[in-house]
Amino acid sequence: MTYLDKSFYPENIETVVDLGANIGLFTLWVAHKYNPEKIVSVEMDKENFDLLKRNVDLNKYSLKPDVTLVNKAIYSKDSSVSYLKIPFNKGMHRISEVESTETSEAISFKTLLKISNLKTISLLKIDIEGSERFLFNDENKGIFTKKVKYIAMEIHPNEDFKVQDVQKYFEGLDFRCVIRDEWRSVNTIMFCENNKKAKA
Repeated sequence: MTYLDKSFYPENIETVVDLGANIGLFTLWVAHKYNPEKIVSVEMDKENFDLLKRNVDLNKYSLKPDVTLVNKAIYSKDSSVSYLKIPFNKGMHRISEVESTETSEAISFKTLLKISNLKTISLLKIDIEGSERFLFNDENKGIFTKKVKYIAMEIHPNEDFKVQDVQKYFEGLDFRCVIRDEWRSVNTIMFCENNKKAKA
């Protein structure tokens, strides 16, 4: 998968959170690759979510993990958000600060862990088309430090949000971060490992 490669070796994966699950390709791949006990897959767009649910249902007899599907946006707080639908690529729908006819219920990272009954996250995958910037705040620092072991994410930078900001945020929480060198596009793939969790 795009999110994992030879420079990143997650081990002992028991729980996975897939933020920006789209139609479920990563969810299904990680289920077969690591056989975790539990996967929580979050997708805000109803059309994508229906395909995600269908794909998980079609594979349910070959899946070991308990897969929880959440049809909400992940955001800095519990609220409602507008989002833009990109007609030529359903994987690029993104939260917008401009009002739109498309809306989704949104929840914070803290609320997601609470409703999913997750104590820890072995592997957190983030690909939410720029909305990742809403997660890297002071409130979530304790969650990342105490509960998350590995992170694989696609970063969507802009003028006010840089890849270096993300790297500094996680290195300040004692994560080891690696940027995928061969990834050459507008966006950046980054892997982070919690040094405290790795030593535990």
